[in-house]
Amino acid sequence: MKSINYFLFAALILVSCETIIPFEDKDTQSLITMHAALSEGDSIVAYLSRSVSIIDNGSPQILDSAKVLMRMNGGPWDTLKHMIKGSYAPMASSGNLFAQADGLYEFKAYHIGLDSVSGHATVPMKPVVLSMDSIDSGSIPQGGWNYPYREFTLVMSDSGQAGYYRIQAYQRFRGTATIPLYELEVDSDDILISADRGRQRKNSLLFSNESFLNTNRSIDVSVFGVEPNSGMQIVFKLTKLDLSSYLYDVSLETYLNSGGPFTQPVTVYNNVDNGLGVVSAKSSIWVF
Repeated sequence: MKSINYFLFAALILVSCETIIPFEDKDTQSLITMHAALSEGDSIVAYLSRSVSIIDNGSPQILDSAKVLMRMNGGPWDTLKHMIKGSYAPMASSGNLFAQADGLYEFKAYHIGLDSVSGHATVPMKPVVLSMDSIDSGSIPQGGWNYPYREFTLVMSDSGQAGYYRIQAYQRFRGTATIPLYELEVDSDDILISADRGRQRKNSLLFSNESFLNTNRSIDVSVFGVEPNSGMQIVFKLTKLDLSSYLYDVSLETYLNSGGPFTQPVTVYNNVDNGLGVVSAKSSIWVF
């Protein structure tokens, strides 16, 4: 995986052959890239690849012959088993196949000819929702027609772990038990969400719990796009993210919307020691 600065380097060379763009020594080295996105109750999987340096025209390579170790809460190290396409997971004999809430997971990875890397993350406690009530409904004008919305009040109880929350809304046919797939636009006039950018519909609401650690907090959420009496049910997904998940998601979104090689370079968040990638954690619940 090449540094974002590589694209800026190439663009400026095209503009002027006399332009000199400095880069760090590590940009000319291949590094282990490790990605492990832990989610409470889900399988533990670490993905490994080999990055490409700035002077190499090749593509990143999947690492299928690495040695990957993991331990939980300072216990003994387990050797993860290679599964497929650079993925590594605990063996059944380890008894640690699924990420546990409040568990500290540490990873180490080794490969011949590359520097060893490490990373860690603590899985947040599951969010607790005390109530979710519908309080209003209506429509707003948009493009010559009325765009329906419903407004809800969500009351959550914070566990005291510093981090971030994400609220998403989905729809599914009422009376079914399938995992919702159809995402809806959401909005809120709560100061936690609207203080910086003002109200605007988006795919999710993301905010810090810094101001309500270990207390209860209510948030009004508007959900758009579900017609009244349509037979569709609105389902919410509430996720607690650690700091690494938040920084990675925000920096990746900024990079994807950066506008091309002639804009200010954006560095995607990285927390893997001696290498590249992200080890992060989150926990989610569905609210019906």
